[in-house]
Amino acid sequence: MTRGLVISPLVVALACSGKISREGENIDSTSTAGAGAASGGAPATDGPRGGSNFGGSAGSKPVDVNPIAGTGGSKDTDIDAVAGAAGADNDPKPTIECPSCSVVADDQDVHAVFVAGDQVYWLDYGKYDQLDNYSYNGRLLARAVSGGAERLIADALPGPIQLSINGNYAYVLVEQRAEPNFEHGILRIALSGGKPEEISRSSVRDFAYFPTFSAAPSYEYWQLTTGIWRTANTDNGPVELVSTMRNTSQIVSDDTTLFFKDSKGVWSMPLIAADPVQIADSNSTGLAASGSYLYSVDGGTKSSLLRVPKTGGSWTRVARFDRAFNDLAVYGDHLILFGDSASGTGVDLYQARLSAPAKTSWLLTDIWSNAWALSDSGVFYGDHHGLHFAPF
Repeated sequence: MTRGLVISPLVVALACSGKISREGENIDSTSTAGAGAASGGAPATDGPRGGSNFGGSAGSKPVDVNPIAGTGGSKDTDIDAVAGAAGADNDPKPTIECPSCSVVADDQDVHAVFVAGDQVYWLDYGKYDQLDNYSYNGRLLARAVSGGAERLIADALPGPIQLSINGNYAYVLVEQRAEPNFEHGILRIALSGGKPEEISRSSVRDFAYFPTFSAAPSYEYWQLTTGIWRTANTDNGPVELVSTMRNTSQIVSDDTTLFFKDSKGVWSMPLIAADPVQIADSNSTGLAASGSYLYSVDGGTKSSLLRVPKTGGSWTRVARFDRAFNDLAVYGDHLILFGDSASGTGVDLYQARLSAPAKTSWLLTDIWSNAWALSDSGVFYGDHHGLHFAPF
């Protein structure tokens, strides 16, 4: 099954204590990672998510690798910034340090991006008038990854902020429902078009973290404070509670298993909805699945890349970096690492190969949004001015 990857919102890393070891040795830690959500385009804590893309969704393109430890690299060269898409007079044109970036969609407020197969999908949040009244004109759009014209799939969406694509459907988290105290909801939208189907509604009290999607065969998953929910990936598919574990975050999946984190550790649950089983301590931030392993990064001023078998065990360090990273994403052999920029005004994004993770190179810097999606050829990045593409 081919699934795209939405990079989750950023994790605010907490320092972890405990014994860290070399490649092949175990990591003994009893600390936990902290996270929280943010809206309105500010970095959220892991992560895709809402003014940006809240939360991670689909699993990554699988590959089995055996990374070799080493010392991470830093920004290779100083590159002149290129201008991004133009904004309104009171919202100045941003400067994006990305010499190879191209503009995919201009003058849109992009809050979420998702790549599935040869298509890239994104959410345009919609407009406010001069008195800050929302126009309820959010949109779901798409285009071929390789280029071409954009096409409209759905409009009149009430504040769309998070997106997942699963088979013939899009799943969209909205935050501007007109019903008092239940502003949030999840819509199922056929990619062929048609009226969106509301499958869930929520109040902000239902969120320990903003819900994250995870696309799996036959089902779409998300989490609330009440537990982990799923819906059959069909028209009018039923919605059911599959786990009553509360305050979970960072759910990812492969073709057989759902993985997620809470304050106690990392858990796995077969997609047949059996009881969750703890497989690792929660001594790190971020969560990505690839091949036989789960990957994460630890906190501190100099981060490490960690992995643990999907079957469970202790985290093992596979690479060390010379700077702090607080989240990651994996797609095939592509490893994306990101954390706070040196200027403290945004986020820096680095790339590497999972087969050689210590050899990092800089890709983007001082990015404000956290709407990301990976493809075979590069990263799609959305912000309040449009959708951009940065090739690997």
